[in-house]
Amino acid sequence: MEKTTSVIALREKIAALETTGKAQETTLKEEFAKMYEQLKPANLLSQGVKSIASSPAFKQTVLSTALSVAAGYLSKKVLVGDTDTPFKKILGQLLQAGVTTGLIKNSDEIYNAVTDIVNAFKTKKDERKEV
Repeated sequence: MEKTTSVIALREKIAALETTGKAQETTLKEEFAKMYEQLKPANLLSQGVKSIASSPAFKQTVLSTALSVAAGYLSKKVLVGDTDTPFKKILGQLLQAGVTTGLIKNSDEIYNAVTDIVNAFKTKKDERKEV
C-alpha cells in the first residue's frame, strides 16, 4: 500500500474503507441468517426427510414393504377370516407375519420373477403382431 499524505486523500480512503466494511458486514449478516435458518432442527429434519424420500431405493423399499404387509393381511383374511376362537386368531397372526416376512425377504426375487413373466407376455404379444 502506498503512503497517503494529504488529509483529503486520507478522508476519501477512510470513507471508501467504511463503505466496503459496511457492505461486507451486510453480506456477512445475510449469510449468517441463511446458515442459521438452515441449521434449525425443523429444517434439518425436513431436508433429511426430503433427501431420503427422493431416493429411488427408499421408494422401492416402502412400496415392497407396503405390498408385503397388504398381502399378509389379505392372506390372513382369506384363510382364517373373522373368528372368535383364540387358536384361530393366533394362527391368523402367525400366518400374516410369515407371509409378510417371506415377501419382504424375497421381494427382489419376486420382483424379478414378475418382471420376467410380464416381459414374456410382452414378447409373445409382439410376436403375434409381427405375424
